Amino acid sequence: MWNGGIMEEGIANIDSKMLKIGKDRLEKLGAKDGGMYGYYTTRIDRESMLNNDDEEIINYIVKNESKDSQILEVAAGCGQVSFALEAMSFGKVEFCEFDKRRSAFGRAIAEGIGSSVTIHECDYRDLDLPQYDLVFVVNAVSSSLGGKDAELLIELINSESDVMLKYGYYGVDNEIFDILDDDGSVAYEVVFSTNQEFRRYTKSSGKRNVANTKIDSKEDLAEKQNEAIEIARDWGYFSGSLKQRSDLWKGLRILDVGMGGGPHSLAYISLGAAAYYGIDPLAGTGHVRDFRSNKDPSIPAYHPFPVSTEEMMELFPQISIYSDILENVSEEITRKKPQIAILSAVTEHLQDLRSVFQSIWEVLDKRGFLHLTHCNYYSWTGHHENPRAPANWDKTNEAQNKVIDWKHLDPKHHRYKDVNLNRVRLDDFRRLLNKYFEIVQWKESIIALERLTDEIRKKHKKYTLSELLSNVVHVTCIRRDSPLEDDISNLQFHHPEDDYRSDEDFSDQDIKDFEFNNSVMFSSMGDLASHSDNNHAGTRLFKTLKIGDRLRLRKGLEFLEIEFGGLDDSFGEHPRAKIVDEIPTKILKENFNLWTIEEVMRDGESIAIEGQMTQSFVK
Repeated sequence: MWNGGIMEEGIANIDSKMLKIGKDRLEKLGAKDGGMYGYYTTRIDRESMLNNDDEEIINYIVKNESKDSQILEVAAGCGQVSFALEAMSFGKVEFCEFDKRRSAFGRAIAEGIGSSVTIHECDYRDLDLPQYDLVFVVNAVSSSLGGKDAELLIELINSESDVMLKYGYYGVDNEIFDILDDDGSVAYEVVFSTNQEFRRYTKSSGKRNVANTKIDSKEDLAEKQNEAIEIARDWGYFSGSLKQRSDLWKGLRILDVGMGGGPHSLAYISLGAAAYYGIDPLAGTGHVRDFRSNKDPSIPAYHPFPVSTEEMMELFPQISIYSDILENVSEEITRKKPQIAILSAVTEHLQDLRSVFQSIWEVLDKRGFLHLTHCNYYSWTGHHENPRAPANWDKTNEAQNKVIDWKHLDPKHHRYKDVNLNRVRLDDFRRLLNKYFEIVQWKESIIALERLTDEIRKKHKKYTLSELLSNVVHVTCIRRDSPLEDDISNLQFHHPEDDYRSDEDFSDQDIKDFEFNNSVMFSSMGDLASHSDNNHAGTRLFKTLKIGDRLRLRKGLEFLEIEFGGLDDSFGEHPRAKIVDEIPTKILKENFNLWTIEEVMRDGESIAIEGQMTQSFVK
């Protein structure tokens, strides 16, 4: 993206020098005292001090500013952008950083590279701002900044100084942007966009000229918002179990890692999320999943979504979408304080699981939640091809016959070496999670129990029955205050070697332990029905109950205790459980599915549920 080979060489050279200084400082002083915190350590790990925003603003300034412009960077961190501009022959660059450790990091870089950049360790508002031709801010998410600075900036802009701000990244809300937008004496244009717009504010020539705004009124905005939402609904983005788990995320700031092309954001915001931060390298591309293709083969599975990610963010300021990986944007996400992270059918594809979970732990707010669904490679459907269930197997289909009945566990199988399927062992995955998060519920959805013959079991004895039978694992966690001191360096999270743990033998595990592994849901009438999981295991469990039994149900962070009132046989082979208690309306309307019967109390005593493998409240 650099403007020519000379520029690319110059930026690479200064980046390399800053990186070396950063590595040395990190080794000597550590992340906190070295002024790096979790932000610059991530950049050091990925071998560059410049992230995407840095690169874009450097490129913009080099193309559009005079080399003798007086430039001030605010909330500059260690000043990596300013040093890069100096390397591009900008001789009047200054930066301001209030944090003493970061400014000290900046001075160490300046000394190490022989820089003449002026460094101010103060509140930028105390400087003589009108002397600068351009004042720019990449990231100043701080409670000490915000709408109260609008008067200062408006006065500065009217003094003929230009100001560049990234939308959503000044203060902890967007008040200052609303005030600047309403002030007739200033105008702005969007000069480029990353996950949000970079706006250049100038003195108004007398008429408003907002480059990106196509919305003329609140009514027009509402109409465009509803149109985008309905397109997402039509494409199938309001379906799926997690959208119905509002008990987990409603009213919270969501971090969605691996969210695809962007439309999930529209569903979550319209359903009540406070804010949505989505991260995926495919965001903003034309590779967007269209779930209508599941029923209509004439519709492509992936094609461009009619609403761009830029338009989504313009319509809904609560949405931020990053076409990147979490490790690269962790410092920005940390400032937004997400309260829950979600990963839906993502973890089985990640090549560096440990780095991702460490980054999630770093960016989540204290005691924040993590909810994920993991599609286990070692299950009957772990190949990620059709068929997705034994009932859907077309025995005449040659391609399907090549993957059924755990054939993909053979090291010679074409799916075995697929780099996008990490083949992480299920208990290794759990141990990694447990290092950073308290696992509240680990719920395994069982499939193809009837297909696991003695011969197949003997062949794959090094795998646990949970691995062979659990196609999806639903996990709810709470962030630990600090990671456990558990040395997991010997675990292999991506493509374990063929002989990894090959001496283990789990063939003595009893398959009957999985018979009643259930998933149940409430009907609108308040009775209890079985999901189809594990061949309607909930139905089998209902048939073992006696009137008066107390059932203890769990779903993520919620518990419910109800009394069994007998079977309703009017539903044929899948009778429902009649419930004596009145079920709360909120559960029936918003939170009715994916519950698990974890315990049955009979005559005041707990009776064993043979095969109950939900494994909740792991210590």
